[in-house]
Amino acid sequence: SCSTSPGRDHAAPPPVAFTASGTSSPSEVIFVKSGFRQIAMRVPEIVFVEAARNYVCIHQENGVVLKTRVPIDRLAQHLGTERFLRIHRGRLVNMERIRSVRSLAGGRLQLTMSEGSTTVVARDRRRAVIARISSAAERRA
Repeated sequence: SCSTSPGRDHAAPPPVAFTASGTSSPSEVIFVKSGFRQIAMRVPEIVFVEAARNYVCIHQENGVVLKTRVPIDRLAQHLGTERFLRIHRGRLVNMERIRSVRSLAGGRLQLTMSEGSTTVVARDRRRAVIARISSAAERRA
């Protein structure tokens, strides 16, 4: 389960609709259904997404965590591979929100995100993550 705001009941919301506005290119705003509400969310403000059983938790820069019933694979398609990186079977991170990368024992990587959280990259995704981060750094330089 994901860390959500205290005091919320954890009853299962109804099935979720997930739509991206605009054209076929990855949109800057997505609409996510959480409970009975459609919430507009700015994609650049998403720090990371984690799978939690039948839900995904979308962690935003401002600390808000939105829980919605969308498969992480479907959400990954909507967010696009240009900005979001799959670092684990159940986790996507926003490339623009990675503050630092550190090697851990056993060949693992730890990412520190812009809002201060840390996350560990799965061993089988280490090479792909390093390649993507270094190619993004070269493009910025």
